[in-house]
Amino acid sequence: MNQISESATSVGYPTRTAPVVRGWNLLLAASVAGGCGTDDLRVRSLLEKPALEQPVDWQAVLRLAHEHGTSSLLYQNLSRFAGAIPPAVLASLRERYQRNVHKSLFLARELIRILDCLGALGIDVIPYKGVVLSEIYYGDMALRQTGDMGLFVRKRDVARIQDAARDLGYTQRVPVPQDAEEDYVASGYECSFDSPAGPGLLEIQWALQPRFYAVAFDMEGLFERAENVWVAGRQMKTPCAEDLLLVLCVHAAKHVWERLIWLCDIAQILKRESFNWEPVQLRCCWRTGYWPRRFPRRSRNRFLRTALPERSRRRSLQGWLRDSPMTCGKCHTSAS
Repeated sequence: MNQISESATSVGYPTRTAPVVRGWNLLLAASVAGGCGTDDLRVRSLLEKPALEQPVDWQAVLRLAHEHGTSSLLYQNLSRFAGAIPPAVLASLRERYQRNVHKSLFLARELIRILDCLGALGIDVIPYKGVVLSEIYYGDMALRQTGDMGLFVRKRDVARIQDAARDLGYTQRVPVPQDAEEDYVASGYECSFDSPAGPGLLEIQWALQPRFYAVAFDMEGLFERAENVWVAGRQMKTPCAEDLLLVLCVHAAKHVWERLIWLCDIAQILKRESFNWEPVQLRCCWRTGYWPRRFPRRSRNRFLRTALPERSRRRSLQGWLRDSPMTCGKCHTSAS
């Protein structure tokens, strides 16, 4: 383990030296959940290239996997080629995966504790990321690196949820004076809580983004369309796939699509046979294209591997969204 550096620098795309490029291509090929034979062939071809021609910079691979949140996926896929992976690299990935398993189990237990508490108070909330996203769309809560719990809540319930979180041992990360609380909820969109187990472990959101992003998302509709799912043996609600796609795209665009795992999440959502593009188009209330413009088109296609709307084959999906006949006002009032 000590032979491999895990130190993370700023998240981004790798410097284009031959060993790092080969490592980046390996990361792309081996960060696909439920990969097919084509993925395995791609991984094998990259691993079997003569080292003198283009060696793999394994330090860079581990660093990039850590930064982009794909270490667990990388371990799952590379473990099938154990003979071609340096033992120290595989040991490092295994250790990261095991740590993520333990953290995911802890977060699942905490999430159930929070939901039970809020349910007893008659408060309806919608978990939408972390172990919920991983369990529903990856089939394994430990396959996606998880850092916190995210809940969509109704604005009217924020004060009661804050009180309940305090009773559960959580502390509001940025304390707000009581006389400013009403203004904070009216103008803000989220609230984070620290716990004895770590900072920022719980996040509640009553809007999708800050008001200055001008994203008019129908939060009450999100609650109405939510699906019942089972996670860690407990039934809970989560956004329907079409709403979750929009939520994740807006979140990733806010952070300039800087992490590969966000594209993996979208790929997993689009694999659903029942996914319906029509409501996605109808609910696009913004005029900007929340699609990964910086991410190379070839890499995008390699991950998505799904039939995008016909118009997005001729133009990028950002153009398809931008050219939607629905205006912001019409969409906001008529979207189901």
